[in-house]
Amino acid sequence: MNTVLHTMQRYLPLSEQFVHTLLTRTAHRAVVVSRDPIENRETFPIKPLYSLARVAKRHDPPTISERRILTAAITAIGTAHRVKLVHHHHAYRLSDVLGAVRRLKLPLVVSVHGQDVTAFARQWPGAVPSGIRCSKPTRSWCRRGSSSGLWWSSGSKPPAST
Repeated sequence: MNTVLHTMQRYLPLSEQFVHTLLTRTAHRAVVVSRDPIENRETFPIKPLYSLARVAKRHDPPTISERRILTAAITAIGTAHRVKLVHHHHAYRLSDVLGAVRRLKLPLVVSVHGQDVTAFARQWPGAVPSGIRCSKPTRSWCRRGSSSGLWWSSGSKPPAST
C-alpha cells in the first residue's frame, strides 16, 4: 500500500468534512501534516497527524529560515513514512511544501476548492510558482490563473472554452 503525505494549512475546520472523507476513504495510507495547530481532532480522527505550529511562524511571506525549517520537518516526516506522493489541500501555503517535494523528488497534487481557486492568484500574487501545471490528461479541465501562470482544476465542470 502506497502512502500519501497530505499537507494543509489547517486541520481541520468543521466546514471541511469532505477533506476528512477523502483522507479516510482511500486505498492509500494517509499521513497528515497541518501547518497550524490541530483543530477538531475528536470530530475528525486520523493517525498519524502532525502539526508544525511550534516551528511555523505566521510570516507573510515566510522567511528563508522558516522555509528551511518547514522543508526539513516535512522532509523528515515524508522520509519516516516512506511517502510516494504529496497531496496539498487548498492553495494556501503551497510554498511550504515545495522544498520538501523537490528534496524528496515526489509528485505533487494540489486540490483547490472555492475561494482558493477564485481569489488566490489575485490576493497573493507570486505565491504559487509559475512552473506548476496540471498533468496532460486533465489539461482540458484546467484554466490558467490570471496573474500566477498556475494551471488549476476547479473540480466541477470544464471551462466552456479551452
